Amino acid sequence: MIGRENFPWDEQGHEAERAPRAAETRHVEQRREAWKPASKLPDPNPREGWVHRWIRVSIFGEVDANNFSQARREGWEPCRPDEYPELQLEMSLNASQFAANGLIEVGGLVLCRMPQEVAAQREAYYEEENRRINEGVDNNFLQNRDARTGMRTVANRQTRETSGSTPA
Repeated sequence: MIGRENFPWDEQGHEAERAPRAAETRHVEQRREAWKPASKLPDPNPREGWVHRWIRVSIFGEVDANNFSQARREGWEPCRPDEYPELQLEMSLNASQFAANGLIEVGGLVLCRMPQEVAAQREAYYEEENRRINEGVDNNFLQNRDARTGMRTVANRQTRETSGSTPA
């Protein structure tokens, strides 16, 4: 038999007074996030108006000046340690020539930033480049199709090998 406490009305058939649902406290069990390994690079706290990226300055202990120089010409500027105090621990563990020069360096990568407007222009440029390249590939592929059948035509590129002696 079901007890009277389960019914929302009293013995006279009147609706029983209930506490508002918002007043009820329910313990909601949240699913724990699955463990995953930590990122190999620390993430700086987001700064409004800036995009951050780690730029390679060395590989296998050898300085990669060309890569860093190109990134600087594209508009990436190195971040200063005094502007990113949340990364002080990472920098103290990674003493290198770049850190000694006032850059935030971890594992051969230097933290750089770029204004969001410039980053958006850069992204639009590369999206357009990618679109043009894909269009060219598609056009080249369609040129090699037979208009009547829609099937791809294949050029006959056979080579002949002969064996035997060569004339003297």
